[in-house]
Amino acid sequence: MAVPWTYNVKSAFVRKGATALTVTAIAFSVAVLVLVLALAQGFEEALAGTGSDRNAILLRSGATSEGVSGMTRDVARILGAAEFVARDEDGMPLSQPEVYAAFSLERKDGGKTNIPVRGTGPQGFGLREDLRLVEGRMFVPGRHEIVVGRALKARLPGTEVGSEVEMAGVVWRVAGILDSAGQAYDSELWVDVEVFVRVLDRAGFSTMVCRLAEPDRIGALDQRLRDDPRVSVTAKTERQYFAEQAGALSIALKVLAWFLAAIMGTGAVFGATNTLLAAVTMRTREIGTLLAIGFPPRAVFTGFLLESLAIAAIGGALGVLLGYQCNGIATGTTNWSTFTEQSFSFQVRPSVVVQAMVLSLLIGVVGGALPARRASRLSPQVALRTL
Repeated sequence: MAVPWTYNVKSAFVRKGATALTVTAIAFSVAVLVLVLALAQGFEEALAGTGSDRNAILLRSGATSEGVSGMTRDVARILGAAEFVARDEDGMPLSQPEVYAAFSLERKDGGKTNIPVRGTGPQGFGLREDLRLVEGRMFVPGRHEIVVGRALKARLPGTEVGSEVEMAGVVWRVAGILDSAGQAYDSELWVDVEVFVRVLDRAGFSTMVCRLAEPDRIGALDQRLRDDPRVSVTAKTERQYFAEQAGALSIALKVLAWFLAAIMGTGAVFGATNTLLAAVTMRTREIGTLLAIGFPPRAVFTGFLLESLAIAAIGGALGVLLGYQCNGIATGTTNWSTFTEQSFSFQVRPSVVVQAMVLSLLIGVVGGALPARRASRLSPQVALRTL
């Protein structure tokens, strides 16, 4: 015989004040989890969703990012014309040596931030198929012109088409605005690679990006290039490289999300426990009646646990609703791999909602277990004599 679940659920709302406080505590715990998880999700999507498995990024062996990689012109010539590089209709290799550096620039909201600058060429733009110019045009090779990632236009002053940006002691004129559909390139400034090499007074490049003739053989290619003493580089698909860049910070944000949620959730657990303990005290005679007419203790236990879960589910839904208000809001943070700013937006995905509801129900189970156990262990005789 099971206790009608409607009895416990309806009883929860007799004590409106205590129930409301518990729901609010759970909601705030869940909202914090949603906010930080949405932050991690947005950062991860911006990087892990960047690039193509058809393109490879070639870095110096041992380099963990483009910013610490180096490549001589001789190595770039060997790699750019190698047999693993795909060709266009005219038989020209689809490859582009690039230079990657970071510069501290003023933000519109005050302060400075490190912005990634990519020196590239016409092939570099063509190899990234999802890129398009939403304003202006591409920079002209040989000129001090710059193309601004769409996300930076709202974060850096003087980045409108026709404006000028001072960088590395040189004034660069903004030629266009680049849109990569939310990828990492939206947070970069692009300039002509040969002009950039001269400005930085470098002898070579940072990396090489190329279209692979056989994308499915990237593992064998990587091992071969590592073992080739002429070049000594590693090969990663573009998508693999950017996914690795997201790893450390994304994990740290998720750990932080659950740490904060655990702290706030502990308070919510105590709130749920106190609310239901009070309910057990107030409804002692009712519980005794249920036990006396034949309801088994496990049915009473289940009924009170369902009551706790119902309160937790409402709090969880409210918390998700509060956290969802951040969805799509643009923000930015420092990429720990390159120490440059990465712009992205909060993303409340189904996986975030599921984790949030798991937290709320976990609070409900933990917070309701003790009161439910106490209710189920009441003696019918003692309970019915209680005034």
